[in-house]
Amino acid sequence: MPLNKKSLVIAALIPIALLTACGSSSDTGSPGSAGSSNVTDNGGSNGINGGASPANAGNTSEPTGAGSSANPFVGSWQFISTSEPYSILLTFNDDGTYQSDVVVFASSSLWQDQQERGTYATSDSTLTSTPTEWSCAGPDPIAMQAFSFADGNLTLSSATGVIVYPPRDKALAAVGGGGPPAAGVVIAIGCFGPNGGSFTQRGLAPVGN
Repeated sequence: MPLNKKSLVIAALIPIALLTACGSSSDTGSPGSAGSSNVTDNGGSNGINGGASPANAGNTSEPTGAGSSANPFVGSWQFISTSEPYSILLTFNDDGTYQSDVVVFASSSLWQDQQERGTYATSDSTLTSTPTEWSCAGPDPIAMQAFSFADGNLTLSSATGVIVYPPRDKALAAVGGGGPPAAGVVIAIGCFGPNGGSFTQRGLAPVGN
């Protein structure tokens, strides 16, 4: 899961592959969404669970808990920064596919979402993610990260750092999140430039590796 990072503050700004560039952090939290349009008005039908708190960005079509099946990855895991306005949501499905969303809460009415979708596989303590679509241009390489489960949380580690992802419902409860989507919030799908670069709106497209 390669990542364009917006700086270590906004951590990995790219999907699961995003995780690799996410850098280290001691915060816990999450985000997510689906859609092929690069701009979505959050009226409740776009798959983004808005809510009053920015931490509530998420894919409502997936389970809010995680690790409930024979495959402990299945479900939604969310990292929510407690110091900066961003969140990372990972959703793993039973069919071996995943979606990653890195959401920056640019304002109370605009959220910027860098998305990635693909397939994943595990072997021993290694998670391998193979991107098939993302909202940035250019290559998005296969990524490998060490994983572990402890206290109900998923921890992913790479050369750039370690991030702890609680199950989404647990992450939201910790920050008082939840509730229906917030009307009027615009979710812009696109790509963050490297090293704090600007956000460019762009729809999901096949990975150009």
